[in-house]
Amino acid sequence: MRGALGCGYARIGRRDEAEQLAADSALNPFNQAVTFACMGDKDRTFEALNRAAAAGPFRMGRELVVGREYDLIRKDPRLAALRKRVGLPE
Repeated sequence: MRGALGCGYARIGRRDEAEQLAADSALNPFNQAVTFACMGDKDRTFEALNRAAAAGPFRMGRELVVGREYDLIRKDPRLAALRKRVGLPE
């Protein structure tokens, strides 16, 4: 839920609070990825998702397919590479 809260803070312009939640979520890269995506930070979104890749294709697929927060990165070639690395179809 920290990721959703961080996303909410980012979307209403409370960037400092979003950054703090992302920092506090260092042990959960999925929460960080959502927060960074909502902040519009593609690079940090991918850094967090790459750390989260160890969770496997089911969890990654659920995040990437369902999460509208990730619309920001849908056309980025790094997403195709990440999907391939964790075993998800294109």
